[in-house]
Order: sequence, then C-alpha cells, then structure tokens
Amino acid sequence: MIIFPYRKIHCGLHFVAAAFCFTLLSNVKSIADDTLTAKTEKTAKTERLISLVVLLHEPSDLNEHTLGTLVNKALGVKHGHDEKDGNFVVAKPPYFLIKLKSGSYVVNLIPERYIPEHDKLIDGIKQPELRKALAGHHAWASIDWASAEEPKDIRRSYQDMGKIIAALAGHRALAIYNPEIDDFALYNEAAGKALSSDDPLQAFASSSDDDDGGIVSIRNDDPRLLAAEAEAKKGWHDFVNAFREKAGSEFAVKGRIAEGDNAEFLWLIVDSIDDMKVHGQLDNQPSTVMNLKMGQDLHIPVADVDDWIYLNKEKKPVGGFTIKVFDQLAQPKPKH
Repeated sequence: MIIFPYRKIHCGLHFVAAAFCFTLLSNVKSIADDTLTAKTEKTAKTERLISLVVLLHEPSDLNEHTLGTLVNKALGVKHGHDEKDGNFVVAKPPYFLIKLKSGSYVVNLIPERYIPEHDKLIDGIKQPELRKALAGHHAWASIDWASAEEPKDIRRSYQDMGKIIAALAGHRALAIYNPEIDDFALYNEAAGKALSSDDPLQAFASSSDDDDGGIVSIRNDDPRLLAAEAEAKKGWHDFVNAFREKAGSEFAVKGRIAEGDNAEFLWLIVDSIDDMKVHGQLDNQPSTVMNLKMGQDLHIPVADVDDWIYLNKEKKPVGGFTIKVFDQLAQPKPKH
C-alpha cells in the first residue's frame, strides 16, 4: 500500500540531513564520531528510518533554549547542555541533538519544502484537505532516531518522538508523515492527541486514501506491528501463568508456522505449554500453508509466538495486541 513511491527518495534526503548533524555536533563524542557517522550513512541506504515529520505552513524559529523548554514540557524531563547530563539538548541550527533515557534523537528544523512545489504526485491525492496541506507547506520539522542500532524499546522511542513532534507542530502544522509506514496524514486536533498518546502511530491509522476493497494489509516491519509483538512478548509470562493457574478461558496464541517454503501466522487454541513449545489446535483456516486444516493438532515454538489472548474470569479479553493493530487499520476511512 504505497501511495507515494517518491517518498522513499525524500526519506533518503531527509536522513542525510540528520547524519550531517552528527558531524556538526562533534563535541558529543558518544554520538558523533566518524565511525558512527559512517554507520548512520549506511543505515540511511539499507536500514529503517525511525522518524516522524511534520510539514509546516512557515518555518519554526526554535533555538536551543526554546527547544529544551519544549522537550521538558512535552516529556516532563529536565535537560542540560552537556553529554554528561542524563537528558540534554545541544544545537547547531537547523539541527538539534536530544538525549533521553529512551535514546538519542536528531531534530531538524528546515525552512524549505519537504515535497517539491510542483510535484505531480500531490495532484494524485484523493483527499482534498490533505492534498491542499501537502501543496501549501513551506517548511518542515522532524525527529529522527539517532543511532546505527535500532531502539531496544521501539514503542517507548515512538512515544517520546510523538510527544516531541506534536509539541513542534504547534499552529504551523499542516500534515504529518511517518517514513516507516510510508504514510501522510492531515494534522488536526485528533492527530495531535494521537501523537501524544501511548500509540502515536494511530495518527496514521485511517489516513490512506486508496481503496483496498476491504482487505487489510501491513508490512512485517511496520512499527505498529513490531510494537504490538514486543508488547505480547513482554507479557508472555503473564499469559503462561494465567493458563497454568486456570485464571481464565479460551487461551490462544498466534505464531509462525512453516511448511516447506511457505509460512503463515496462525492461531492455536492452547492445550499445553512447555519451555520450548505451545501445543494446541489450529483455530483458523490457512491461506498459504495449504496442507493444514482447522482443528489440527500443531505446535508453535515459544520463540515464534507473536501474540496471545484469553478471557479473564470476568470474560473480558486480555492480550490480542496485534488484533488491535488490524482493527485500527480496518476502520472505515473518513470521507473528505
């Protein structure tokens, strides 16, 4: 589901600016040495760009002090101006480096267009308000993950990034963009609240304007899906304990099941769990692994489980983290 093939080019140019910032901020040795800069430039070409972008009606006039104050307000942290501080902000405008507990980030404040003014792809947008926003922006701001290594907790990183980009947006914001899911969304009050929530990428949940015929598709590396899978793995022991203590019913797990060159993520109704495997009965009809049938006895390695769900004693569902992501994507798209 790619509306703008050209966006990937913008991502590359955007990340070069972020990488350049490392060289400019050379006083922060742990971030800006030559080796890391080289790794970052390689990452720009071959790896994920963990970033949020806001398109602005006019350039932002933030400086190091005002950005630090903004970050402090958005996240409730105190910042310093030295790498020895737990949280710090240093600047070489239009680039700023922010160090937080969740990681290091580069903020770019660029007084020029993110998308060329006469880019014909803008005309292809079906949503009039979004098309107008992309055509009418004259500057942009972004926050990028500033390391060659991916975040240990990508959900926490996106939460911090979402709060900061929402604070950067202010009254100048017209649209937002996430390079990982390759999607633009109109910036409004609802988008601002979503960016500041525990799931900032829900701001893009219903932004796509293409007609998918009711089919929900998502990339395996979509950050929303990765965050949901990480949350499921984090709570895995809670699920196991609830199953063994019979603290509920309808225990099910979802995980990767392979057959030759084909593999599919399928649900099992759980019969037993050991240290290495989950044993159960197939609970949905495969579409790729064709030799399997509903109700068939199977097992999934614990390492391959990416979601789980059960009903607690009050008959309320617990878990289902990836289900929530697909439910969001399946919501009817707003008409403009």
